[in-house]
Amino acid sequence: MNTNEVQKLIESACLGDKSLIDPTFLCKSVGSLKLRESAIVAPSTRVTDVIKLLKVSNRGVVLIVSGETLEGIFSERDAVKKFFDFKENDPIKNHMSSPVHTIDPSEPIAHAVSLMASGGFRHLPVVQNGIILGVISVRDILEELVAQIYSSLGASLDSL
Repeated sequence: MNTNEVQKLIESACLGDKSLIDPTFLCKSVGSLKLRESAIVAPSTRVTDVIKLLKVSNRGVVLIVSGETLEGIFSERDAVKKFFDFKENDPIKNHMSSPVHTIDPSEPIAHAVSLMASGGFRHLPVVQNGIILGVISVRDILEELVAQIYSSLGASLDSL
């Protein structure tokens, strides 16, 4: 499929002639998304070690867990915003965001989007009966939408 063909399909969708996205997408459960494995540390972990973990694990967020309890969350964004407040041996519990907003995997994606938009955060731990199943992010939702659009266009991400 060439660029002109893709553009015509997009124009057709914008005119309402063709849907590029499943209209029930936001009603699907959070559990239908691919949940990312969580990086987990103890509250006593040094903030410098957590920042190193963010870098090497290629994750945007670390969950802070004590026993089985989710105590806090720390993101790349937190690291940037709080950088000058860090002391080398500070425990992450002094810099984590808490309490943590979570979502059950049975909740609709629309609820996750609403929580992230109103809370001003990009990552949301998925928790069921107190067990952390993973994390979803705005990027995960966007990637799923983009995959649907490409599929509707009969194209793969590599073909455009």
